Amino acid sequence: PDIFFQSHAAYERYLYKNATTMSTWDPIMELNHDMADACIACIRNRHSILPVQFSSHFEYAHAVEKAPTHLLRCSRFLEVADLLAKESFVRRKLRTIGFLVGTRAHIADIEAMNKIISDRGIQNIDMDSVFISSFKVIYDVLITFDQSNFEKDGFRGADDKSLARTVEIAEALHCMGQSMLAHGFEDDAVEAYSHSLKKFEKVHSVIQSGATENASIDGMPSLDHIQFTMAETLVGMATVNDCHGDVDNATINYERALSFYSKDRSLRHRNGVAETLMTMGIIYFRRKHWDIAAANFEEAMEILESLDVDGSKAEDIGDIFQWLGNIRRNEGESESALAFFTEALYVITLKFGKCHSRVGRVHQNIAIIYDDLRDFNASLSHYKEALKVRIRAAALAAKSTDLRHFEVATLEELAVAETLQCMGNVYRVTQDYERAYGCYSESAFIARLDVCALLRSNVLAVDRVMDLSRGDEADEGT
Repeated sequence: PDIFFQSHAAYERYLYKNATTMSTWDPIMELNHDMADACIACIRNRHSILPVQFSSHFEYAHAVEKAPTHLLRCSRFLEVADLLAKESFVRRKLRTIGFLVGTRAHIADIEAMNKIISDRGIQNIDMDSVFISSFKVIYDVLITFDQSNFEKDGFRGADDKSLARTVEIAEALHCMGQSMLAHGFEDDAVEAYSHSLKKFEKVHSVIQSGATENASIDGMPSLDHIQFTMAETLVGMATVNDCHGDVDNATINYERALSFYSKDRSLRHRNGVAETLMTMGIIYFRRKHWDIAAANFEEAMEILESLDVDGSKAEDIGDIFQWLGNIRRNEGESESALAFFTEALYVITLKFGKCHSRVGRVHQNIAIIYDDLRDFNASLSHYKEALKVRIRAAALAAKSTDLRHFEVATLEELAVAETLQCMGNVYRVTQDYERAYGCYSESAFIARLDVCALLRSNVLAVDRVMDLSRGDEADEGT
């Protein structure tokens, strides 16, 4: 089938000779139609009462793996949606090409379909329903398959094959958790993560006890890989805890993730430590535990600077400088805060250039510090720089014809409104009421239009809308 799929030119010549309507002829579409039909026929014949002479195992495995792809490429979306949520198909897929590979392939098919449906604005397919039903089928299949002696015996006397199989299923559940979390199915993500972690913990305890040598088991990942995936799973669970406001459990899970990340000095482990420390710093910042937050950010900074050999970590380093600046501002140390924001401006400008929206945010923060210091000339100078950058960023975002960039452009325009509001505050304090009124009016005009647009798209939180609507009541220097 792979050879046939790659033979576009020969197939086009064949169709050209037999085509009757040249104006609507699409050889690639026709090829995918035929391939989709061939894959589906192969799957059906393999499990029919007819003699198995249609396909070899290779052809059957190819058919199971590629059927959704070919259906998508020839726009047979309803068939894809039905196939992806069909338990018998998912069961065959995972049995044929493996639990982990099959789960990854199935998730990739779902996400590919979601992108196409979103890009084309197709309304007659409920992708949330496709996600939920497909994930439920994968989850049920994985849990059903995981009835090995390794589980039944409580992992005592487990054979190597059962051990490797349990790790494979644990990784498949981890992949499910990642995808569900990315698409907003947080409760389902936690369930998948929890089952994944439980299996990993049991396997990890067996390996740590010396009952088996995982390096000698065929298909078994290394201990470092298992520990890294356990850390990633705990981070996913902590993310959901944080989203639900369960800060205590989020902190516990992040700290457990750190313990697994720290077991190795590889690049990905150290990067995981840095990212987790940053996230914990943000949590402690929100709880106003300034000292603990600063300690986490500083440790993350040290690791990131050691990893930043090619400038790839500059964005994170710039963000940490800003967090540290905000901590110092909340502690009443304006001069120290200004130093951190100045460092952030240098790093982020070097990374993104002078006209990036992130640079506008740093100018805004520096201006706020100058407000605190009552140096209004300096604050206005940075507000004007922020305004210039943000107007440019909003204009660039508005030029995009991609519908997905509409929300980005609207948020950039709201950033312009925010800067104008802050400038109005400064002019009001300095008793330049005419300019203050002009800034407030323009800010309100932009915000009114964009807030309505974002509320219609369910993007902006109501409390943020209320903040923007109180421009004439805002505190000075905020």
